[in-house]
Amino acid sequence: MTSLATVKVKIEPQLKDEVETIFQGMGLTPMEAIKLFCRAVKLERKLTFDLKIPNDETLQAIQDAEARKDLTECEDVDDLFRKLRGGC
Repeated sequence: MTSLATVKVKIEPQLKDEVETIFQGMGLTPMEAIKLFCRAVKLERKLTFDLKIPNDETLQAIQDAEARKDLTECEDVDDLFRKLRGGC
């Protein structure tokens, strides 16, 4: 039998719960998902997704949105497009 190494990862409880639910929907355990990720990295010799770091403007927009600062509310999709065209 092959010997195995242990990997311990600490993440936020809410993130853990959310991804476990997603994995469960895929029929995977967290351990299986992590093994798949590691095997894909080994095969591709890189991360299997694009890692993009937001610039200062994007970071500020994210922070503003999380703080619900300067949000525009729309009644429906027609109202959304009207406001996007500048017709408040």
